[in-house]
Amino acid sequence: MKRETPEQVFEWFKNEVQKLWPVAKGSFGLRKNTCVRSDCKACKKGKGHPVYTLHIGVKDRKTSIYIPEELAGTVEKAVSNGRELEKLAVLAGERYVKALKRERERERKKK
Repeated sequence: MKRETPEQVFEWFKNEVQKLWPVAKGSFGLRKNTCVRSDCKACKKGKGHPVYTLHIGVKDRKTSIYIPEELAGTVEKAVSNGRELEKLAVLAGERYVKALKRERERERKKK
């Protein structure tokens, strides 16, 4: 890895983050739900009804958000990008700390 300044790490991070839109944190899934209709043929056959959901946990609160089928691909991509963003943040932290330490060392050598 090249010798970067903290400012260069920041610019790199901003550029990488822009590539990750849309972004979401949670888990995306497909469930088969039964409905309330007593004469539903799909439910009687055990097929159920496909329902896409985004599961989100914030502190002690967990919730699921219904996702219409036509938005499922976009939301799935956002969740995948969210995982990549977390990895990127770890890498950015490592690069930033190394840059800070090099900067500190340069300042000490000047004195």
